[in-house]
Amino acid sequence: MNPLKKILFIVGSLRKNGFNEQLAKKTEELIGDDAQVEYLDWSKVPFFNQDLEANLPVEVQEVKDKVRESDALWIFTPEYNHQIPGPLKNLLDWLSRGAPSVLKDKKVTFAAAGGGSGGASVRDFMMLLLNQMMMDTMSMPNTGIQIPMTAFQTGQLEIESYPLNQLKRQVKAFLDYIA
Repeated sequence: MNPLKKILFIVGSLRKNGFNEQLAKKTEELIGDDAQVEYLDWSKVPFFNQDLEANLPVEVQEVKDKVRESDALWIFTPEYNHQIPGPLKNLLDWLSRGAPSVLKDKKVTFAAAGGGSGGASVRDFMMLLLNQMMMDTMSMPNTGIQIPMTAFQTGQLEIESYPLNQLKRQVKAFLDYIA
């Protein structure tokens, strides 16, 4: 019997209980016992500064080690002005640096909760970015969740049946992809 694969979740918003964190928790629930899920705490990663690369900040080394130890990554990203949030891009910049990069050939997928388009723009951008970073990106399916206006009042992300079915397909496909 093969050991469980370790999937490291990267939630692209630092906000506590944000919509993408809720999406990640739903995804973890759908994965169940089929893989080991861990959440990356990257809240203390400093702004990228090439002057710091020779002597990496401990916070950067810790997140690089977590990524290196994982079998795969699942990134959950909000859509800010049709792009990924600056802090998430900063994290990915740190992770992509150094030889060899901890991201090179790392299996990855992504999902987004955002606006009326379900994060369509940010999902397109993520595909380009992750491929540019030479990651082993599962291109399809990826899930976009539209955040209804009521969610901004309640703070709760309610996932309707169609996107939930998309997410279930993505979970199954990714588990097969990393097997």
